[in-house]
Amino acid sequence: MGDRSPYLASANHFFVQQYIQQELSCWGKVTAHTFEHRGQAHTNWILNLPGLDPHRPPILVGAHYDSVPGSPGADDNATGIAVLLELARAFAEQPGKSPLRLAAFDLEESGFVGSGHYARDLHQCDERLGLIRANAYS
Repeated sequence: MGDRSPYLASANHFFVQQYIQQELSCWGKVTAHTFEHRGQAHTNWILNLPGLDPHRPPILVGAHYDSVPGSPGADDNATGIAVLLELARAFAEQPGKSPLRLAAFDLEESGFVGSGHYARDLHQCDERLGLIRANAYS
């Protein structure tokens, strides 16, 4: 795959993003979860696949697509991305009981930055929904 550092190998990093987005989009609508870190925009790519029971919460599976400077990232985490893409294919063709949320995270080598932003945004969204639900019942 080549060095995928978002700062020192930005062209490879960009091409890997495009590849992941293109491959995931074969199986459904891919959403971009963008966030800012150190003045630069970054993107997590999310694919939600339905399950047989839509009332079950989604199962989140994530992998990261960045690498550290000087590393080709051949295993860290290209194998995780390969599994993520294969899960997309398999569960799009044959859904499981629960919905599946597949996330390709950016900036994980910088201290879990991408997944941290995603988790915070999910938590804030859940809090807002909780407030809406609480107001609807009062």
